[in-house]
Amino acid sequence: MKTYVLCISNDIGEDFDEGDIVVGRAYEMLGHEGGLWRIVDESGEDYLYPASLFEELSLSASARLADSFSRLAA
Repeated sequence: MKTYVLCISNDIGEDFDEGDIVVGRAYEMLGHEGGLWRIVDESGEDYLYPASLFEELSLSASARLADSFSRLAA
């Protein structure tokens, strides 16, 4: 099952454009590496971001989002 996270901050620093992730938007999390989470961002590509920028959604919320996104893609 896919895991989704909610962006709670996009204060990443000068190396990133704050448009890469949007506060209040849900993103798919592909995994974690240390204190970083691999997130599919606005570009559609996956990048590592600090975990502190996100809140992990519950399994039931992630399942509902995955179902909604799959219906939109169909």
